[in-house]
Amino acid sequence: MWTPPFLYPPPASVYVTAVSAVSFVWLLKLGLSELRGEHLAYSKFCHVVGGGALLPSRVGMLVAYVPALVAAAASFAVPGVVEGTRAQLLSAALAVHFLKRILEVLFVHRYSGKMELATADTISCSYLLGTVNMIYALRLSRDLQDPAIDLLRPGVFVFAVGIAGNVYHHYLLSRLRADSRGGDKGYKIPKGGLFELVTCPH
Repeated sequence: MWTPPFLYPPPASVYVTAVSAVSFVWLLKLGLSELRGEHLAYSKFCHVVGGGALLPSRVGMLVAYVPALVAAAASFAVPGVVEGTRAQLLSAALAVHFLKRILEVLFVHRYSGKMELATADTISCSYLLGTVNMIYALRLSRDLQDPAIDLLRPGVFVFAVGIAGNVYHHYLLSRLRADSRGGDKGYKIPKGGLFELVTCPH
């Protein structure tokens, strides 16, 4: 099987192959559900599905993000899991990403809606499995030769710019709400930053 020169070949693992196939089918199903108007029940879409146990949005988002952060951070404590620069960077990037999201949930975003518990669980499982499987797949690749085109440094740069840009734009979104109690629940078109360059922002 041909592998692009900037990627490791897929690990020879039935588990990774099966998880990749199941994830692809599951994401395809979610995409088709979105096209049919069957949205995940959170934020402005919570009223669309309804029927399940509801959480305050802030709690729901913490349920979604905390397990993945714990998994990424725990990978450093498990002997032999995070060996080498690439593995350290991957686990660190995942930990930074989810820590950023959690800090935004606690200190940046303004919530006024609800989230179905089932939706929070679905998102949480997706992020947790994605985190664990990325770390595991890279661990299986540790004895392979590095890709011919090394994108490690550009990747770190793009990640840092992406994280910084994401924080800034989430800050801009948080300024759209009139007050921290969520008194103004109407949708507003975001302005500023890169929002000016897209047709249908956020």
